[in-house]
Amino acid sequence: MSTTTEVECPGCHAVGKLVLISPDYEGPYACWKCHSVYNIIIKGGQVTSFVPTTREEVDRKRTLDKPSSMPD
Repeated sequence: MSTTTEVECPGCHAVGKLVLISPDYEGPYACWKCHSVYNIIIKGGQVTSFVPTTREEVDRKRTLDKPSSMPD
């Protein structure tokens, strides 16, 4: 079962919707209107934290989190 959470951008106040498998989420969110990027925390379907970040930082973290393939 999925849950839909409304996210209001702190920059432009546009409301976006996230459809999540779990009511808890921690990760990047990009506003559909102003394109600002935030790391957000959602607990129990409610946004509890917005921390501004950049697309470059999100991409860097994804690269670091990727499992590296080890040569045989």
